Amino acid sequence: MTTPDREAIIARLAAAFAEDRLSMDEYEQRVEAVYKAATPMALEKLTSDLPAPVAAKGEDAALSGVLPMAPRLFALLGSVERKGRLAVPRRLEVRALFANVEVDLREADFKPGVTEIAVRALFANVELILPEGVALEHHGEAILGSFATHAGPKAVRPPGSAVRLVRLTGRAVFGNVEVSGGSGEFGGAA
Repeated sequence: MTTPDREAIIARLAAAFAEDRLSMDEYEQRVEAVYKAATPMALEKLTSDLPAPVAAKGEDAALSGVLPMAPRLFALLGSVERKGRLAVPRRLEVRALFANVEVDLREADFKPGVTEIAVRALFANVELILPEGVALEHHGEAILGSFATHAGPKAVRPPGSAVRLVRLTGRAVFGNVEVSGGSGEFGGAA
């Protein structure tokens, strides 16, 4: 089995989770099973009870080829990495406990308006990379740790184009949260 086969199944599971067809526990158990599956039939079995994916229409057609991103990333005593053409949810929670999380969103699609990314890192490292043209608003804090943003220069936005703003919130305790990329258009720590 190839990695794209596994990624397609995970994307389908993430979509089902976002539609409230799967609980958080069911989603996490099935994603774990994806990585343990040894045959294509075992992979198919993980989504056999879910409705067939609906073809993209209208505005969503522009996102074809883009994988939906789960609204929550969680790492415990391990490592989680995400990158590629991802559809970022309006609210993304990143939780790391004695772990490492790396999320590269340079190729991701952000909807116009505000996207909130809430990060909690306890004895952990979280690294986020934002694409150019996405404004960054920073409201994070640290206790015996670091919560830092390194925004790029102020973005020049064509008149009439929609603002895409990432509002970063959260806390790092005995840990590190580092965000790079994006623009400082709405920047500044609060």
